[in-house]
Order: sequence, then structure tokens, then C-alpha cells
Amino acid sequence: MPWTTAGRFGWFADALPGEPVVLCTQTANDRSMRPAAKLGFTEVERFEEFGAEQWFGVWSSATPSG
Repeated sequence: MPWTTAGRFGWFADALPGEPVVLCTQTANDRSMRPAAKLGFTEVERFEEFGAEQWFGVWSSATPSG
């Protein structure tokens, strides 16, 4: 039985506590941007590269303080 995406992130968080998962994709790529939002990735920055706007995000199991 294949792992769910949530299960993979849980495994990653257990195996490498405190380490973030990062993602970089073009903002025009809806097929990447939608799952990133659903999975809880947070935008770090946007920048131009390869002639298009890029999106850099991070997911972490660590609870933000504040």
C-alpha cells in the first residue's frame, strides 16, 4: 500500500526532526502550487529565474513560536 503524502511528511519529521522540506516551482505551475498550499508550505520568497517568476516555500513540523 503506497504511503500518503501526510505519512511521508510524518516519517520525514520523525527521521530528521527540525529539518524543513523545501519546494521551488514556477508560480504559473498550478499543478505544483495547489498541493503546496494544501500541504501547508509557507512562502519564503518569489524571484525571477529562467524567464519566469519562481516560488520558494518551506514546510516544517516545528511549531512556530510567538
